[in-house]
Amino acid sequence: MNQNIKRLLAQIEAKGPRSCSRKGCNNICDLNSDKHGNICEDCFDELVLTGSDTDISAFMETEKQDLYAARIKYGTLFGMDLGNF
Repeated sequence: MNQNIKRLLAQIEAKGPRSCSRKGCNNICDLNSDKHGNICEDCFDELVLTGSDTDISAFMETEKQDLYAARIKYGTLFGMDLGNF
């Protein structure tokens, strides 16, 4: 595991609900890092998917992706049943 990710995980602690610090995200979260601020579970999952070499500070400055819209777009293209979506 990348040292940046290890440091982030080491710094995260539950401190009660707060707004996500990532640009463009208004989710409520309870994960916090003294260095990087608050991060919601959606953004944390997206961070993890970017790989272990990701610069966390740079990631927090990127716009949050609309994964719901992407799932509908790609699900439709691949014939996914979106009835329960």
